[in-house]
Amino acid sequence: MQRESIIKRIKRYVPTPALVIYAAALVSLGLYVSFILFPTFADAFNGSVSQLLRRIMAYLTALFPFSVAEALIFTSPVLIFLIMRAISEYMESHAHGFARTISSLIAVLLLFGSVFTLNFAAGYRGSTLDQKLGLSVGSVSAEDLRNTAEYVADRINRISDSITFSSECSIRSMTHAETVSAAHDSYDNLA
Repeated sequence: MQRESIIKRIKRYVPTPALVIYAAALVSLGLYVSFILFPTFADAFNGSVSQLLRRIMAYLTALFPFSVAEALIFTSPVLIFLIMRAISEYMESHAHGFARTISSLIAVLLLFGSVFTLNFAAGYRGSTLDQKLGLSVGSVSAEDLRNTAEYVADRINRISDSITFSSECSIRSMTHAETVSAAHDSYDNLA
């Protein structure tokens, strides 16, 4: 009986979706700690689960002919205003609105953290690129950097004749969907 009243009390102040997100955030925290402690696990997770999740995100955001992240950044002032207005109205019209709002906002932040952890965090905690590629790391001189920059500039200049430019930018010879498909094919070939 005591346990049931605790659960009811929690649900009064914390919406059920927020509770689910809190549980997912605990799992993500455990994963993140595992990434720190076990770089080999981080590499395996990054090459499997994270790779699949990033691919799903890429396909979903590729449906739009613009950068979804940039659109969110540019519209953030309006979005923040609308969200704050909705929060204010919710808090005034619902019992325990303040507590439910705060717990929901914390859940949103934890959701972003969990998405980051599942998609990208393992890549930051795995083995280094030189270890993955089996390269020996040595000192790099300013001359090496200059030669590399010149090499890259030369390669770009060679292919620039095949790119059409307007007065403001380069123009793609493919549609957005064809470009996205070509990018996915390129990444698949590299993998």
